[in-house]
Amino acid sequence: MLLIGAAVVIVLAVIVPTFTGGGSEPAPTVTTGAFGSPGTTAPPAGGTTTSAGQPLSAAEQLRQAIQDELGQAGEVTSVTAPTGGPITVTWEIQRAGSSGLTRNNARFGVMRIMRAIQESQLVAGGAPTVRLVGRYQLGGSADPVTVVRLRFDPSTVEQGNFDDRDYLKAFDLADAAVIHPPFRG
Repeated sequence: MLLIGAAVVIVLAVIVPTFTGGGSEPAPTVTTGAFGSPGTTAPPAGGTTTSAGQPLSAAEQLRQAIQDELGQAGEVTSVTAPTGGPITVTWEIQRAGSSGLTRNNARFGVMRIMRAIQESQLVAGGAPTVRLVGRYQLGGSADPVTVVRLRFDPSTVEQGNFDDRDYLKAFDLADAAVIHPPFRG
């Protein structure tokens, strides 16, 4: 019996480092699969001015922050952020390995976009209404179509909890939602 226990310990000592990287770095604690890990909302180095040396507009800074946060879950196609007006973000939802994973990319996209907006300077003086438009190329369509249309009132923008762990509630957090049937559920 003692011999079996010693053999198990030796095998574990050889196999475990293979899965954990073996070095001094700890093993990753969270994997996000097809969704990619969220980035940081900090602007990229040197990314605060245009090629002409002009400072980026608030909408362009927000677009960069949202894209960094969105990661592999999608691609931001437009952001409008007029002073005192609603923020509108349109993004393309990234296709994943299955329809369920693609739906999850849409949900992760909502959570990450809203988190980036919450962390932006645009909500410092009072949160605006936020509109999200998620687009996806459905089978049989030549171009992407709108499959997710959400509106978040200022109070939801300020007080909402947009943590990735609650991604299944992403559409329910909106104050108004229109979801294409393949993206429901």
